[in-house]
Amino acid sequence: MRARIIATLGLGLLLVGCQVTDSQNSRIAAQSGNSVCAGYGIRIGAATFNDCVAYQDSRNPGPSHQLAAESARQRSRFGPSS
Repeated sequence: MRARIIATLGLGLLLVGCQVTDSQNSRIAAQSGNSVCAGYGIRIGAATFNDCVAYQDSRNPGPSHQLAAESARQRSRFGPSS
């Protein structure tokens, strides 16, 4: 019985170790500059908050933003899904 439990745990750990994390294909929701800076804990309206928002808005939003925009275009083309 004990050997069976150890074998099961060992196999489980082996399978978990074989999973690959592919950060390039992970889908992260794009956030606005306001959301990002508020998430950092910067007080809204402070000069540093405005600088942070300007910096975040000037950055390349990356592929997740493009995926979100494409998804929104498709939803608007086909109407609301209910």
